[in-house]
Amino acid sequence: EIVIEPTANDIGEVQIMADNARSQSQAYNIQKLSPKVMNVIAADKIGKLPDKNGAEAVQRIVGVTIERDQGEGRYVIIRGAPTWWNSVMLNGERLPTGGGGEGTGRDVPLDILPANFLERIEVAKTLSPDMEADAIGGSVNYITSTAPNERILDIDLGAGYHNQSQQPIYNANITFGDRLGKFGYMISGAWYERN
Repeated sequence: EIVIEPTANDIGEVQIMADNARSQSQAYNIQKLSPKVMNVIAADKIGKLPDKNGAEAVQRIVGVTIERDQGEGRYVIIRGAPTWWNSVMLNGERLPTGGGGEGTGRDVPLDILPANFLERIEVAKTLSPDMEADAIGGSVNYITSTAPNERILDIDLGAGYHNQSQQPIYNANITFGDRLGKFGYMISGAWYERN
């Protein structure tokens, strides 16, 4: 008979110190205070990875995968549910779709949403009373950047080489924002070429 006795060493408090960008810290706070099972990633985390569109950016969340079309991320899959069982929102408003999906045509193609224009992505894996009840798989809410208080210009250029196709890859993103009195605006464009 083996008896394991606890040691008398009591640990009073453990502090983990890490540097998080301000927007990612806010994302963790939103996730922590949410009454539903939710994951949130912010622009700081999205910008560190080479994701081109909204579908590819959301695949970094646990329990979320994507369906690809010609090598590019297009549809979101939450917890393995079919793409048409999920709801996709932009700034809290449901995105319409033109249909044509495998199921009822409710799946939203996200390859048109540039990743560099997102402030954060919220993925709710459970429903709450304030949400539409038709999202059996879950809900993805893309929050876009808001107009800045002062002028910003962000240019991102990239190039690479694909070994299998033996072709170069090019991409460029530009975001410009300014405020004219009470009117604020942001303009963003993305270009991506892959053979």
